[in-house]
Amino acid sequence: MKSLGIFSLFLMWLLFWIGIRSAHSAETTIPPDAAAARADDHGLVLFYRSERAKRSIDVTVDGSHVTRLQPGQTVNFLPASGPFLLDIAVRSPGRTSFQPRLKIQKERPSQAMVIDFDGSRIRLTEQRLHALPRHYDKVFAFDGEDERWIDVSPPPDTALRRSGEPLSGSIQWVAPKSWPVRVLFILGHGLYEFDDQGNVILRDGQQPNAPVSIKAELYNHKPIWSNGVVYELVSSGKPLTTKVDSGRTFVLTKRGAVCPVTPIADAYRLLHEIRSPIYSGDCDKAVRWGRSGTPLRAYPSDINTSGYPALLWAVQYFRDPVQPLYDLEGKCVYSCAVSHQP
Repeated sequence: MKSLGIFSLFLMWLLFWIGIRSAHSAETTIPPDAAAARADDHGLVLFYRSERAKRSIDVTVDGSHVTRLQPGQTVNFLPASGPFLLDIAVRSPGRTSFQPRLKIQKERPSQAMVIDFDGSRIRLTEQRLHALPRHYDKVFAFDGEDERWIDVSPPPDTALRRSGEPLSGSIQWVAPKSWPVRVLFILGHGLYEFDDQGNVILRDGQQPNAPVSIKAELYNHKPIWSNGVVYELVSSGKPLTTKVDSGRTFVLTKRGAVCPVTPIADAYRLLHEIRSPIYSGDCDKAVRWGRSGTPLRAYPSDINTSGYPALLWAVQYFRDPVQPLYDLEGKCVYSCAVSHQP
């Protein structure tokens, strides 16, 4: 009878564990091929060693462009089922040939290859994995459902990452001693006017229905985010939203710059089952971008994409003179009584 009781307890624990794993798997969207691998695994590792010619190369898999490598960079294609055709091409004017061509068979899931380019031809040589750089600049996993390679590269060291997952009761929302921003205009999200204590005076020219202020998230009275202080719009002791929202979450960098946050490395985060978002740490590197109105700012990664950047904003600090702000069409959105034109 005692053995039967122990067996029953074990069976109940096993069913409970399976239920948790099944429920958790339903929440993630990483495809099975990618979920079976981790970024420290290695499938096909390519190291671009070009000591003489400093040209970038394009890496194409099965006819689809996957990534671009600069000399000295290493890319890791995580293990995937089935063979795939790899094309490597040097980026140079007038050259369109994808040679040499290397076919990786499924029977050899782990390979390390060195790419050499001497200015006239590409050479591929097999190498022992331990002889290559341990750091992977880029990591890709195969999405079997969409039949494409997705970027699961780890975020850079400058990224804003949350340290752990503290209990909600352990979090404190603390107002800044001094808030440096007078106005923050985020295209598509709104315009916020603050006082120097971080209280929202006006949003889109209207007073908030309830007091709203900017507050930092602390854990045991210590900053919880790396590489900067992350602020949320808080009312009645709670953030206005629990979702990732660039229009309501901001970063104050160590250099004193303020930007709306932009999430990065989503595929990496899902692959490693990290619940908290990871934000770009490039606020200090924000660049000016404009068409006809006030030159807005954008993250460098958005500038490199075609079309409009996903996130555009203008910030006016208390140390700056009060000046009008304009949207992309040249329409005034702030301090329009001041005589000034974009």
